Amino acid sequence: MFSNKVVLVTGASSGIGAETAQQFSKLDALLVLTGRNKENLKNVADRCQEISPQKLQPFIVIADMNKESDIENIIKLTLEKYNKLDVLVNNAGVLESGTIETTSLAQYDRVINTNVRGPYYLTMLATHAHRRREHPPGINHNRNKVTKKKPEASQSISTDSSHSTSCITRKLVVLLQFFH
Repeated sequence: MFSNKVVLVTGASSGIGAETAQQFSKLDALLVLTGRNKENLKNVADRCQEISPQKLQPFIVIADMNKESDIENIIKLTLEKYNKLDVLVNNAGVLESGTIETTSLAQYDRVINTNVRGPYYLTMLATHAHRRREHPPGINHNRNKVTKKKPEASQSISTDSSHSTSCITRKLVVLLQFFH
């Protein structure tokens, strides 16, 4: 199903990102794995290669979703390597606990930049790249934690980022309909 499809997974060095990468590797996707921890990414890439039916080696890009130059580099290197991007899984994210009374603006900036701004910018760059292609992407997934209708006060910043990401994803679905 994903043979010859380029799948980019951010935050692939652990947790949900690593598991997502492994699942796509079982489907013979051409993987691009990003994250900040080189050693963990290498371990995930090795595991993906082991379980890939064709033993495909994932392409690793060390990147921090808080740095615009890193985000630009993700797209640049992916397109240089594969000349396309079919699936984008925006998985990278951070969690900060605390209420609006106990968290700092620095914590807020870190969560919003990592969970919202970085994925938004990456999606924007990917969308621009796809506009130049004859066949645009079929899948874009922005991972966010379960968004509750009644937010928890103890995770105020993370709830804000989850709601923002959900809204961006819904708007993206409408925009991408014009591609097909």
